Amino acid sequence: MDLGLRGRRAVVCAASRGLGKASADVTTSEGREAILAACRDPDILVNNAGEPPPGDFRNFGRNDWIKAIDGNMLAPIALIKASVDGMIARKFVVSSTSPPTR
Repeated sequence: MDLGLRGRRAVVCAASRGLGKASADVTTSEGREAILAACRDPDILVNNAGEPPPGDFRNFGRNDWIKAIDGNMLAPIALIKASVDGMIARKFVVSSTSPPTR
């Protein structure tokens, strides 16, 4: 099946183990800059930054929640903002319900 991805560049973010172990830390501005420097003008962005700390959420403090929000919401938003204009200019924006435009 041809998904129209041949020749496209992708940034695939991951957590601190497995695939993510070889990547810059996406939760820091320096890490995001390093990732985007390694793959300028990505056509595909897959966001992932791990999960909140393990344990009973009732015991989480404000700093635990802020760290989780920063890593799993604000960091992905920063990457999207940094890459979406190029994706639009190259006419390669995909929603969850439509195929890539070319």
